[in-house]
Amino acid sequence: MTEIEELLREFPPGVREHLRQAWDKMPQAARGPLTEALRGLPGDLGRWRELMRLALSHVRMVTGEKRRVAIVGPANVGQ
Repeated sequence: MTEIEELLREFPPGVREHLRQAWDKMPQAARGPLTEALRGLPGDLGRWRELMRLALSHVRMVTGEKRRVAIVGPANVGQ
């Protein structure tokens, strides 16, 4: 099993195939940094779901029931 197949093993087969095709089309120079980033992420979908649930609860805590968020500040400072 190749490293990318190992990293994608938790995804459903259809999704895994789409991700594999995108990987194959990606320039070789971009694969290394992406592989490093993927290694640092949780290895199973249960952890992903938990991270998404926690992130959503934080967003709801900050925004309440608001449906729009504005990021404001001086121009060209990286908002």
